[in-house]
Amino acid sequence: MLQTSLKHAVASIGSFLCLSYASGDGISEIDARAYQEAGIDIRMALEAQRAHSTDHRENAITMWVNPEAEPGGDGSKTKPFDRVESAQLMIRQMNQADLYPAGGVTVKLAGGVYDRADTWTLNGNDSGRWNAPVIYRAEADHDVIFHGGHRFRLSQFEPVRDPAILDRLPAASRESVVQLDLGALGISDFGELPLFGHSMHYVGLATKWSSGGQAPELFFDGTPMTLARWPNDDFAQVGQIVERGDVIRGWHGTAETNRRFVPEEDRNDPPIPFAFRFDDKERLQRWSQESDLRLFGYWGNNWSDQTVEVAKVDPEAGIIHSRQPSAYPIQANQRFYAYNALSELEQPGEWYLDRQSGILYLYPLEAEGDARIDLSLLEEPLLRTDSTSYVRFEGLVFMATRANGVMIEGGQNVVMDRCRVGNVGNNGVQMAGRHHRFINGEILGTGGNGISLSGGDTEVLAPAGNEVVNSHIHHFGRIYKTYRPGVRLQGVGHRVAHCEINAAPHVGILISGNYHLIELNYIHDVARETDDMAAIYGYRSWVSHGTVIRHNLFHNITGFPDGTHRASAIYLDGAFSGVSVLNNIFLDVRQGIFFNGGRENRAEGNLFIDVEHMMRLTDMTRAFQTWAVSGLPNLKEGLENSPYRTPVWEAHFPRLVRTLEEEPTRPMYTVVKNNLRYNSPMVIGTTGLREDAIEVSWVDNNPEIKERPGAFDPKTRRFVPNENSGLFEMMPDLRSIPYSIIGRY
Repeated sequence: MLQTSLKHAVASIGSFLCLSYASGDGISEIDARAYQEAGIDIRMALEAQRAHSTDHRENAITMWVNPEAEPGGDGSKTKPFDRVESAQLMIRQMNQADLYPAGGVTVKLAGGVYDRADTWTLNGNDSGRWNAPVIYRAEADHDVIFHGGHRFRLSQFEPVRDPAILDRLPAASRESVVQLDLGALGISDFGELPLFGHSMHYVGLATKWSSGGQAPELFFDGTPMTLARWPNDDFAQVGQIVERGDVIRGWHGTAETNRRFVPEEDRNDPPIPFAFRFDDKERLQRWSQESDLRLFGYWGNNWSDQTVEVAKVDPEAGIIHSRQPSAYPIQANQRFYAYNALSELEQPGEWYLDRQSGILYLYPLEAEGDARIDLSLLEEPLLRTDSTSYVRFEGLVFMATRANGVMIEGGQNVVMDRCRVGNVGNNGVQMAGRHHRFINGEILGTGGNGISLSGGDTEVLAPAGNEVVNSHIHHFGRIYKTYRPGVRLQGVGHRVAHCEINAAPHVGILISGNYHLIELNYIHDVARETDDMAAIYGYRSWVSHGTVIRHNLFHNITGFPDGTHRASAIYLDGAFSGVSVLNNIFLDVRQGIFFNGGRENRAEGNLFIDVEHMMRLTDMTRAFQTWAVSGLPNLKEGLENSPYRTPVWEAHFPRLVRTLEEEPTRPMYTVVKNNLRYNSPMVIGTTGLREDAIEVSWVDNNPEIKERPGAFDPKTRRFVPNENSGLFEMMPDLRSIPYSIIGRY
């Protein structure tokens, strides 16, 4: 059960940590017999650790772990453990033997790569105490990386010499592409390329196809590589539709005017895929030689993505046939790109894996020295805690897994401080429980969500108290483009504060549930690839009351420029209700706020600068009779499934019990007042604040200031108000915004 020592040197490269390591066996289960098998007496080991402890806490114990240590260490500074599970096992034994020290335990991790063949798992027996936690801490100024992949050097790759492969490669890249035989290195589990995307979810619910897990990915000095694709950095356009195929979204729920509901007995098995014209015969001829060509597209809407396999390309007819249908009706001129094509491996940063031969092909980026290259292999999280409490992880890095990075499930007071999670195939961090915190950290390069928070007691509206604070969450949604936010909030009572959230194709923060606090964040450059979306988004709920969005800076949110809908900073869609938007700054965004039919929403004391539309406010009565006909039953179902008639809920949200009696489709009790505008029109009409919505809302005192009331300082990354503009005289509430501390500190 002893793990092979790590022997390779540790290095830090670029903004992400890339280190070299030797693979080890790892263990999948911690067993109390391990100490006995290793010849270690737990009481003697405790004495050795006490003798060498440098923990500043009184009556505390320090253990040491070094991945390059000799097996059989006792955890002391001079004889450190060679794996973190050994320290964890000793803590578990102390708990079981009632020997846990009053001052807690600190496990100091030496710099290096802690390679994982399975998940590092903790449970309730590995917990600390409320005043004496267990701390897993990276030694100062050392990089401690939990890594779920295989690492190579660029020097291990060779030039491509096979004439057949060279003939398939683009002429301009033949001398630059290199190859590596993974089979010769004992790597044979390549996984299957997944079918993914928001629309694929609906296809998977009604057909034999499912999304599946993520396949291995390649990283070059920490930078995610791109599966060879065309176009390289943009999209192509769908041509004339030859076969629309079955529209799977119409197989779910109630019929809507833009799709025909298909009863189960009338559905095709298998469903009919789609086909469209593509007038590039030379390219189609090359694609016809690809064994597993895929298409990614926004086939019907610019806010719903889906991948499909290519069943056939017809170069002569200029037609591409998919294998799977689209969830939404495919439309001409929508965006797509082709990927997983050796014939398109034509620019630095692209790669391709031949799953039959096991040969990996790479067009490397420029690098100083012998670049490090990661292939993610682990199909599990790197870290999981299950009903664990009072444990801290400090200064650790988790990277290179095909699954989620970290999962905190149940328990309370698990803290990740100064940790970095990135280059993972799915979600970065998932936290469910109470009083868990991700603070002072970074989450980047995730295939899906950045971080998800859930927990709290909905019945009594007891908050979970989970937090994300002073952290940078960016470049998320690399693979799953839509509805995979930087932060997802579910349940009751989470807080997101002092974070910077940016660089994503779709939503920044996705909210549901009650009483969340989103404050002092700098959110910018999200929704970059989509429309009808926002930096903060909530959907179809009359009961998600209590969330406050205050003192945030929304900057440079413009959305897909050729889309049919504006991107917003805050979008409460489908009658999402009960949210207060207070004292925020909206700067250079297409639409500041969109209250799409919700009740009891509030926009007050906000500052809008260079916003194409200050906000939109709608009455959903007509929409619920036409294109959103399924929305009203969804809202009623959500209301009836909530405890809104209980004394606790009636005390918190007294108007909810009258929802069905008081024109439920209208934005009752909505407030839009005391907001200041500069170069930000307040449009009254069908494309702005609708007259029928204003009839049941309180819209008042939203004046326009003539002089620019402030500007963004790129050096400090703060908004600086212009006090000479008169903004505080016109709107005294704007003085309460703590401009100098918005964002990370």
